[in-house]
Amino acid sequence: MPKHCATCSRSENEARFYGQFCEYCTRDKLLNSLPQTLGITVCKRCERVWTGHRYSLPTKKAVEDALLLGIKGYSLKLLEYDGRRAKLELGEKIGDDKILVDKEFEIKQKNSVCDDCYKRSSGYWEGLVQLRGSEERVKRTEEKIKRYIEHTSAFIAKTEEVPNGLDVYISDKKAANEAMLFLRLKPITTYTLYGLKQGKRVYRNTYAIHLY
Repeated sequence: MPKHCATCSRSENEARFYGQFCEYCTRDKLLNSLPQTLGITVCKRCERVWTGHRYSLPTKKAVEDALLLGIKGYSLKLLEYDGRRAKLELGEKIGDDKILVDKEFEIKQKNSVCDDCYKRSSGYWEGLVQLRGSEERVKRTEEKIKRYIEHTSAFIAKTEEVPNGLDVYISDKKAANEAMLFLRLKPITTYTLYGLKQGKRVYRNTYAIHLY
């Protein structure tokens, strides 16, 4: 005797079954359990999206990860997205099977400011490169450092003219260290305690470079 759906009484000859329910009732149940609106957090300055671990460029994968934060427990595939609405293919595991549904959601965007943009706006820096020497060599070395930093996730916070040279402030000391190595500069490096972050001491690095 064929099995019948506990909700609509369709038989297994008419539809695929997931446990005691046919595929139609199972999809309806899944669709009814989903919200109508999903939220996404976007940096209002660089427009990167929060994926749960970091802010990322709004690629398809990043948007999927961002939307999945509000609808956990499902597989998710982005079908359409314009910033205001999103059409998603969602999958739910039922035993050894998986059922898929398509649903359109309204997207509510929450504006925020990512750490990188906050640091840029506040002039944050971790590495100070002190270039001293002839004007020509100082300027040439400054340009090399800037070009290197442009290809990293760090940035030049500011540049100041001082007697006999320039001070170049770099947002990330790891990038500053890598620039010193890549450009084969040989600075005298000192370390200054800046503060505490999550109970750990945070230091700023100063790189003194003499170009005579």
